[in-house]
Amino acid sequence: MVGDSAGAKKRIAETFGDPRTVIIYRGVQTGMNQPQIVDALKERGLPRAQQQRVSDTLRELEDAMFIRRTKTGFQRHEGWDEFGLERTVKKTLRDAKVADIA
Repeated sequence: MVGDSAGAKKRIAETFGDPRTVIIYRGVQTGMNQPQIVDALKERGLPRAQQQRVSDTLRELEDAMFIRRTKTGFQRHEGWDEFGLERTVKKTLRDAKVADIA
């Protein structure tokens, strides 16, 4: 995890400015598999709602340490909420007028 608050907040803002990324992250939070996440993106009319986009974003979220790969899929890393992750996620969806999953 990032050691300083400013660095963590910056990483969150840079990563979660796109509603597609937020929906993919929300899919991980709720235990959805990749095809279900693609469907959630399509239901919300978001562009590039494809399996490859979901796979690429999951890899990016894993590299940025927001999620981790498990034997059964992905899980979110704990500890980011203290830096405003949840607030940023909700704001991104609200600003884009995109329905949340969770």
